[in-house]
Amino acid sequence: MKRPFFSVVMATFGRGRHIKPSILSVLQQDYGAFELIVVGDNCTDDTETVVRHFTDSKVRWINLPSRCGSQSAPNNAGIKAANGDIIAYIGHDDVWEPDHLTKLAALFKMNPRVDFAVGGAIYHLPNGIPGGWVTGIFGDDSAKHDHFFPPSSFAHKKSVCKQIGFWRMPFDIRAPVDSDFLLRAAKADLHFASTGKISVHKFAAGHRYLSYLLHDSHEQSDMLAAMRQADHDRNIMDIVEESKRHKAYMTTRYANFEKFPRGELARRNASNKGIVQRAVALPSYGVVMRHKRGHFALDWQEVPNGNIHWTSRNPSPKMLVPYTGGTEVRCSFRAFHDSRSALDRLTLVCNGRRVISEGRFHKHKKNLWCAEFCVQFKLDPSAMTVLEFLLDDTQAPYLERHGIGIGTITIVPATEISGPNFGAIRRFSRMLLGFVGNRLRRVAGKLTRSLRRRW
Repeated sequence: MKRPFFSVVMATFGRGRHIKPSILSVLQQDYGAFELIVVGDNCTDDTETVVRHFTDSKVRWINLPSRCGSQSAPNNAGIKAANGDIIAYIGHDDVWEPDHLTKLAALFKMNPRVDFAVGGAIYHLPNGIPGGWVTGIFGDDSAKHDHFFPPSSFAHKKSVCKQIGFWRMPFDIRAPVDSDFLLRAAKADLHFASTGKISVHKFAAGHRYLSYLLHDSHEQSDMLAAMRQADHDRNIMDIVEESKRHKAYMTTRYANFEKFPRGELARRNASNKGIVQRAVALPSYGVVMRHKRGHFALDWQEVPNGNIHWTSRNPSPKMLVPYTGGTEVRCSFRAFHDSRSALDRLTLVCNGRRVISEGRFHKHKKNLWCAEFCVQFKLDPSAMTVLEFLLDDTQAPYLERHGIGIGTITIVPATEISGPNFGAIRRFSRMLLGFVGNRLRRVAGKLTRSLRRRW
């Protein structure tokens, strides 16, 4: 095979069949001098089978013997295996326009000083949330010091790694691994140039809560189909104009990473994707799930207000139920909203099954309406369960209006409450008494410490 101009590196983990649209967007490039190296971060699913299904000789598969937990180790392995002098990257859930590599190649060939060529990228937000971000379009090389460009949007000379080193491991650094790589290049004063055109569609997993638990590729497939439509270019221009109206055009700047402990941002990103917690068996007497501070992408606000967890920007927020076992359970909770009619019913998806629950006992409390809801579903037998709330226009957040808030959630095996099972009732009562006792002990401890400080 003729030596390629580009070596395209695609790091992947657990994507399986959903990696297909991203691979297709590479194989459909109108610039043919490339190879695609798909590198698994110790994949144990069917990703290898899916990749090997592509019989094009340009596609290669490498699977690492141990897991890194980020794109760093796969990217480094891809660079070392590359036959081309230019390294390009594409995320396993991103999509390229057919002329992406053509535009990048033109920059390298037009100006030998170019070390990094960058294409314009649109960050598409989940479920049609307006105001997607646009980055990668600039005229001045100094943009490299302030503006972040996702790896799917840039390519660099392979020799760059001799100057600034390879990708670093996520828990050894403060910045995200891609920001760290670009900032080292900027500090070394390597030359950046932009194509000035949108050629990358990014569907960031970190913006899609629990995306690594519920892999999906409909957004990517829809984008590939949209590229074949006559009005595609017009639609892209509309998205760019909308990003300008929402002040999301070339505003993706680096944060002050020095204020974060090493690995903190990597842990946050993993939490957003749903790859931190491990599933545990549901206790026979059930559980009470209280909302805690955390990172929930665009689905929920990071800090609950008391016992209420308010939705953020996503009209279809997901909630993690970290229990497994295949048990049929009943899940009850209170929902809150400033409109009574918004609490008449809620539609949820539980492990792929749509459930509608009618609101009961509407009450007005602290300037909010609240209602009781109860749904029944089966826990996933081998993994964590995810609840997805399908909010209608009155329930979803909009501009200054917050969406629905969800209170404390109680989950009990359905068999335990289907009849007069007094043993189960006793166990559940002990659980509630233990919960109350723990709260009282914490309050007493705080009071004691306060008195000691005063005296």
